[in-house]
Amino acid sequence: MTVDSKPHGYYEELLKTAPEQRVSKKNIVHEVDQSDGEDSSTPPLHICHMTALWRYSTTALNPYTGVLEPKNLGPGFYGDSIALLLAVHHFNNGIGSVVKEVEGINERCNVRLSVDLNDSMSSLSHSVKTVANAINSNTPGKTPCAVLGSFRSAVSQAVAVLTEAYGLPQISPISSSPELDNQLRYPLFSRIVPSDYGTSQVLLNFLQENAEVTHLGVIYVNDAYGKAYQDAIQRSGRLIGVKVESFPFDFHVTDDAQQIREAVGHLAKTKFKYFVGVIFGPEHYDIMMEEAYDKGIAGPGYFWMFGGGVQRYLQNVKYPKGSKLDMASRGIGMIQADGGMEGMPSYDAFLSELRNLKMEDIEYFNSKQPQGIDDYYFQGDAAYFKTFEPERETAFAYDSAMAFGLAACASDNEEGFTGPQILEALRAESFTGASGLVRMDPETTSRDPFSALYVIFNTKAKEDLSGMVSFETNPSIIMSPSTDGWETIPSHPFVFSDGTQNWPEPLPPLEEDFDFVGRELRLIGCCLSIICLICSIFFAVWTYRNRNHRVVKGSQPMFLYLICFGTAIFGSTSLPASIDDEYFSQEACSFACMIQPWLYSVGFIIMFSALFSKTLVINKIYDHKSFRRLVITPRDVWQPFFLMLVTNILVMILWTIFAPVNWQREYDKDSLDEFGRMNSSYGACNLDGGLGTFLFMMLVFIVHVSSLTFANIQSYKARKVSVEFNENRYITILFASLLQIWITGVPVYIIARALPKPMYLVKVMFVFLPAMAILLLIFVPKMKIVNKSKRKEQERGKEVRSSWLRFFPERKKPVTSEDSPASDETELPKRPRGNAGFGFVQHYGDFVVDKAIISYNDVSHTSEALYLEDFGESMSDDCCGLKVLRSPIEEENIRLKNELKRMGDRLSSLNEFIGDLENLSDLAGDSRTDFSPDIVADTSEECAQTNVADANDDADDANADNITT
Repeated sequence: MTVDSKPHGYYEELLKTAPEQRVSKKNIVHEVDQSDGEDSSTPPLHICHMTALWRYSTTALNPYTGVLEPKNLGPGFYGDSIALLLAVHHFNNGIGSVVKEVEGINERCNVRLSVDLNDSMSSLSHSVKTVANAINSNTPGKTPCAVLGSFRSAVSQAVAVLTEAYGLPQISPISSSPELDNQLRYPLFSRIVPSDYGTSQVLLNFLQENAEVTHLGVIYVNDAYGKAYQDAIQRSGRLIGVKVESFPFDFHVTDDAQQIREAVGHLAKTKFKYFVGVIFGPEHYDIMMEEAYDKGIAGPGYFWMFGGGVQRYLQNVKYPKGSKLDMASRGIGMIQADGGMEGMPSYDAFLSELRNLKMEDIEYFNSKQPQGIDDYYFQGDAAYFKTFEPERETAFAYDSAMAFGLAACASDNEEGFTGPQILEALRAESFTGASGLVRMDPETTSRDPFSALYVIFNTKAKEDLSGMVSFETNPSIIMSPSTDGWETIPSHPFVFSDGTQNWPEPLPPLEEDFDFVGRELRLIGCCLSIICLICSIFFAVWTYRNRNHRVVKGSQPMFLYLICFGTAIFGSTSLPASIDDEYFSQEACSFACMIQPWLYSVGFIIMFSALFSKTLVINKIYDHKSFRRLVITPRDVWQPFFLMLVTNILVMILWTIFAPVNWQREYDKDSLDEFGRMNSSYGACNLDGGLGTFLFMMLVFIVHVSSLTFANIQSYKARKVSVEFNENRYITILFASLLQIWITGVPVYIIARALPKPMYLVKVMFVFLPAMAILLLIFVPKMKIVNKSKRKEQERGKEVRSSWLRFFPERKKPVTSEDSPASDETELPKRPRGNAGFGFVQHYGDFVVDKAIISYNDVSHTSEALYLEDFGESMSDDCCGLKVLRSPIEEENIRLKNELKRMGDRLSSLNEFIGDLENLSDLAGDSRTDFSPDIVADTSEECAQTNVADANDDADDANADNITT
């Protein structure tokens, strides 16, 4: 204290005892003339009497009677009143132990303060009545020049309307409703605590940064404080993208707390995991949290955050171990703008002042407490203050009196000061108080939130021997003001309701539809691919087994093998297309994505290059105008095939190296769950890889189109070739089928791009249908011809056997060419009239092709042939090293001629035998038998001519049958 310090209550008594002529009213203050009549140099004192509305009690529902009854809030608010009285004493005596700016102010400023404490009872009507009575009081020195309080925002709003009507400033230490920032409605209101809008910003930023919260449920008391706080949370949520759903209930709990239960039920329906309760602890906490636990939204897996009122409440309650309230209260959090922390110089000085109060100080402070029912209000003693632990608003109460005193000194003049002058001075005010830096927002006259200290508390359960659980509320995270906002300072580990330090998930697990291909479709695709493989192998084996048949030789087995090999590769594309991330890793899916274009393009090129090369050979032969020797080398046959194949493989290698296709999962932005999360995704091979991917796709497309174009051109050129085994008609059908598949399939593929199941089916059909079309159209007609030919040969063999048995009953099997002596010259039979015939045969050593085109002249019965160069070993029935291919009719005619020759040989033997008989007859002298040579010769020649004619008739009949067929 300074040398001329005055005791507690000095200036209050001065107003009461000063002569009436020396006390006057200057605006809203009382002026007391200090001159003794002789020395008028002593300036008058401006004494400002303040009415304080403090929250000592409240009304709560008696669970036994169901009646609202007064309820003492304990010693917490008693300490706040002590801080207010201490601040008045420090200001009046210029004591700057806590606020340096107050040091010696009593020598610089003529303003002095006095205060009366009143219980607001958290009631609007009671508080307004109390202030109104004080304003209209006739007691000397009791007319207020300002109002301090209240704590509850709804009460402060009601009182602010009254004080504004009388031009009185109002400063609240703890009312935090954002509604009080409305200067048009509450022009004379100010506060030392930041608005809840600032608190909500800190809260939501904290939850979003640590738990990535995107949805928040709010339950709030439906009064001015609760509504404004939830509005502030809504505004802050919109700024950072957090969706907030709020549900109110009335302040006064009646009717079995039905409104609270309904509000909690609405919260449960949101399925949120994070909640904020804007409530008053003693009145609402137990009912609300018990109901929340029953609804399954409290306890492990959920997180609740409250204001500072709940923190004070939980410090003074106990619950049975394992009860609903015990489980629901573990791991909750409480956020508040705090009055200070130990370690802050000004706060430590403030705490030291409270803990070192003298007995006369304590007695005076107790005397200022409101009077009520016996033992209704708490009063401390020296021992209590030795271990005193301030509440979070205790420092705010101290600073509110200091802020008003400094503003009054700044606006004081000979005419005193007014309410608006006080507010104007507060806007420009800045000092370091017990709660730290106090700086006002000039637009709202509320404390700037960036000058306040925020603390997040965490409950920790503590069991006693009686089986009851109490809670410690430890500061876990401190948000200290800094130049960039707030600096987060961890204090104690934050432990959640499940006993861990892991934040609960912000929302229920996402029920995502991954839209996998599925086991059923995958089985269909694999089965179709296996069918392609089996058919390819089957037709390749069939080609090998029938490689010597004229139909297979005419279709060139090597190209048939290539077609089977190409369709096997092409059909295998469905296997990697069946791979997705349901069973396989990202890397495996990416590999499957890249292998699909390899299989598809290589198989495609092999199939259609083989068809192209095969048709090219036919056209080269047919376009040869002369019937002279035509040489087609293996290079001529294979060059176009290998050119297209190598080009395709080169493009695929470059694609794989420079722009590989990767697997990725894409989300459907239009498919959202109730929390706005995308709940539908599909996996697909990413073909949107930029210019590189597009370039390589176009190159592959050009190669494929070129192959198809050349094949179509060659097929068109060969359309008039009358070849017995020419597939041009089937190739044309094949190309038409492929065109139809692509015309209908490509648009469907584009539409189904984001639908994995339809897209997978389109892929499978794109592979299966072309592969099977090629196999069936190329091989099935050949199989029918071969089977028909075999049946005819079997029937012809039976007929020949029957005819031989008629001539030679003693033979058990028809005479074959091996049974007859080799002929020095083979005569080619006459061919029926008609177009020139084409026959093809292949003989493979190091790929040797031997083909003959034979045309017949009906008149001369001579033959003229065009030969391809023979690269193979010498064969039987060749002419000048070149094999002659005969039709089945020609082979049958030659066989019949060989048989006729054998019949002639036997007739010669018969003539010799008859000659021997004649000799024997001459010797015997038998004149009755005439075996003259002329008769025998005539008979033999006639018989021979008859047999030859019969054989020629049989041959002509056979030729006619074939022509008819």
